[in-house]
Amino acid sequence: LPFDQILFKEVTVTSGFASTATSWTAAMRMIEAEQVQLGPLVTLQRPLADFRAALAAVERGEGLKTVLVP
Repeated sequence: LPFDQILFKEVTVTSGFASTATSWTAAMRMIEAEQVQLGPLVTLQRPLADFRAALAAVERGEGLKTVLVP
């Protein structure tokens, strides 16, 4: 999108990442209050030493969340 259209035609630009500071604060409060279960979101858990294999799985689109455990 040309920058002049944003400035002179008052185009509103938004991103697809809808998180705000307020939504992050609300999410953290819900997690702390155990109102949401995060465990089901973790589809792959690997030791930190296996980070290359874990990264390869992420790049292939396998799973939802990958956790590296120190």
